[in-house]
Amino acid sequence: MPTAAVLREVREKWYPALDAEDLSAIYPESRKKVVDTVVKFARKHLVAKGQVYAPSEENPVGTWHATSKGIERAFTEREGWLPRYVEVHSLIVYKEREEAEDDR
Repeated sequence: MPTAAVLREVREKWYPALDAEDLSAIYPESRKKVVDTVVKFARKHLVAKGQVYAPSEENPVGTWHATSKGIERAFTEREGWLPRYVEVHSLIVYKEREEAEDDR
């Protein structure tokens, strides 16, 4: 599944309490979106656990492909899984350039 689809599903299905401000928050230094960065970092952990394939020729960067171990975990833990939310204090709310110009 493409990373964009994973990010969309995480935002809409798995973490429904995230509001527009949460989804537009960015880190001050890198200017990268917090939620997207956390999800992409979680992928690295899943690769390390052998639950998602690492990028390769057969599995290009930007594609999430679950291993049999990952699929087994998804089916086993799905019913008991609950989203965990954290508060991040070192971020800023990002406004698209057009929106920022409208606020002047």
